[in-house]
Amino acid sequence: MTQSHSITSHDFTSAPASTVKAHIARAVMPPTPPRIIGDVTLLPHQAEAVVRLRAIISEFHGALLADDVGLGKTYVALALAAERRTAHVIAPAILLPMWRHAIARAACTHVQLHSLHAFSSASPPVSTRSSHGDDLVIVDEAHHLRTCGTKRYRAVAAFVANHDVLLLSATPLYNDAHDLRHLLALFAGGREDLLAPHRLAQLIVRRTQSSPQRIRPRVHEHPPHDIPHDRATLSAILALPAPLPAHDGAVSGALIRLGLLRTWCSSDAALTHAVHKRLARGEALRQALLVGRHPTHAELRSWLVGDHEVQLAFPELLASHETESGALLEILEQHLAALRALSVLHRRSACGDAIRAQAIRDIKANNPNVSIVAFSQFAQTVHALHRALADIAGVGSLTGTHARIASGPITRQHALASFAPLAQGRPPPPPHQAITLLITTDLLAEGVNLQDAGIVLHCDLPWTDALRQQRIGRCARIGSRHNVVQVYQLGPPTNSAHILKLSDRLKHKAQLAEHFVGAPAQSPARSAADVATQIHIALHAWSHADSRNSTETANCIVASIPARQNGFLALVHVTSPAPANVLLTHLQGWRAARDDPLAVYHVLQQLGDETPNTPLATHSDTVANTRRRITRWHRARELKMLIGDTRESLAPAQQRASEQLAHVVRSLSPLRRASMRTAITEAHNSIVFAVSVGAQQVLNDWLSSAAHQSATQWLQSSPVTPRCPAVVMGAVEPEWSTRGFQPNTPLLRISAILILCANAAGR
Repeated sequence: MTQSHSITSHDFTSAPASTVKAHIARAVMPPTPPRIIGDVTLLPHQAEAVVRLRAIISEFHGALLADDVGLGKTYVALALAAERRTAHVIAPAILLPMWRHAIARAACTHVQLHSLHAFSSASPPVSTRSSHGDDLVIVDEAHHLRTCGTKRYRAVAAFVANHDVLLLSATPLYNDAHDLRHLLALFAGGREDLLAPHRLAQLIVRRTQSSPQRIRPRVHEHPPHDIPHDRATLSAILALPAPLPAHDGAVSGALIRLGLLRTWCSSDAALTHAVHKRLARGEALRQALLVGRHPTHAELRSWLVGDHEVQLAFPELLASHETESGALLEILEQHLAALRALSVLHRRSACGDAIRAQAIRDIKANNPNVSIVAFSQFAQTVHALHRALADIAGVGSLTGTHARIASGPITRQHALASFAPLAQGRPPPPPHQAITLLITTDLLAEGVNLQDAGIVLHCDLPWTDALRQQRIGRCARIGSRHNVVQVYQLGPPTNSAHILKLSDRLKHKAQLAEHFVGAPAQSPARSAADVATQIHIALHAWSHADSRNSTETANCIVASIPARQNGFLALVHVTSPAPANVLLTHLQGWRAARDDPLAVYHVLQQLGDETPNTPLATHSDTVANTRRRITRWHRARELKMLIGDTRESLAPAQQRASEQLAHVVRSLSPLRRASMRTAITEAHNSIVFAVSVGAQQVLNDWLSSAAHQSATQWLQSSPVTPRCPAVVMGAVEPEWSTRGFQPNTPLLRISAILILCANAAGR
């Protein structure tokens, strides 16, 4: 290595361990001053999130804020939007009023609101990058974009392409890791290392609660209330013969049975409604078959009026597909006969709803002064329980169509204000008008503040743990007047849970979410995002442990500290490719020093108790050995920058475009290559800076056009990525080689070393 690549030669200065730790913490974590936007003063954890997210977005042009439900992600996002001249918010339509209120409080009048549902329309919103180029797009409840094959996803990807993006979601992973990959791809593209732990730690900010103060109530979950089952109904559902599908579709008998089981596990009313709806559909199909027609799904839907009524008019004219109906009618009649038998049997033996209603009465009686919000997936369950409990004062219901109390229908806003006036910013209603038990569908499980309630009741279990956490998060959030939010659950009928295996599905999905995103509060750190937060918490404590200001010195300050393993934690300053402070770690048994968050977290876990009265001696040979390891790390880092690690840093679309560009350049004559140098440079930069999935789709379109254009035409038609710097001759060379460092400028400086001593810990 040349002189410019070597460590500056100077002696080290011994210092107390607390001083070295404080020096490291303050260099990596600058102080977070109080932050005020409009008439909102951010809480400490919110101000810290702004600092962390700002750094991530500046490097990766996007970030995911996955703070637990109720920690105030909205105002963190608006604090970042306040720093931009142009900002957009994409949110579900139901949350737009909340965003308008928050924008007014934060005085962010330049923020433009867009309904997420508008991106599913035939003419979705289109964004153009502003001339000043500091656009920020905030996507609230980003988990709605977890499926990449939808029209909505493609439209949003095109909207946010080449913009800085902030995704907000406490539950970004619903079913599997692909959910998270698709979300992060909106700004990070399809790079292969997207779900690697070190990358997730860089892209996701997640906290379960502020440390050290508790700002949210604790959650206490009670054992499920078992609901006795009706074995005859269960057997009848499982024995249903396969149904007859519409002409343009296939339907699985297993899926039909599973759907009926789900409704039965919610309530008797939900099962009754589902059976009657299938009977109505079957009757419409039977009438068409009788005249030799096999209708499609769309034709069947046109004959169904409401949930149960069938409107048939000249089916031989409306159904377009003729068929031999004899065998099909036999299949259909068997299925309909079994459904009718199930309906009669269930009507005679149904008793689950009465048991569910009594369980809710008992919960309310045991908690007389605590408001309860009860969630269900099915509107029929909500209606049935409301009817069964209507004699109790203060009971209301809310579904997607209307809200109701015992005296009749009311507006949705009236229901929320009567149930959670504090959360809605309304004065408390008179006691005789207050709603203390609100039974609702999952319409209220997302984006609604219900901090007044102290009990969350699951009338049934959703398909995903994410939705379950969303339900709890309506109450367990900042501003709650309860120290503990209690969670109750009405279990599915006995033995049906084994058939549905719903609990196992929820557990599996929860484990996936904990692995990739984060674990619930009071749980050990399992994800890379949790690890990054734990490091910040530890460094925050270090920065306040030594109140003395670190003395500026040219020397490296060194201290030794007891630990369970030998190793070190070092603060090094690098200047290539950009100036940065890096935490570098090594433990006995590791082959090389490492700078990833998981390694730092592992080292922090090895630290023992500091003994300030008997400081440990630091030997010069230990420091010299540490410096050698740091030097080897730096050389490997520079080599990696020189050769480029494209398999990780470039998405497949970028790799294919790079290969095509190289092929086209090689096909040009030397003279033509020289004359096309500017176009080649622009094409190269377009490939490198096409980091979002939307930009990479444009890249794919450009790549597919290569077969229909000459080399010159193809190069000159390269997509211009707004993030590309101004074209500089030679920009295709590695960035670090064009920075023009002076020969004597060191590229690495060791600022502080904390040496871990296992022998001292043993003493």
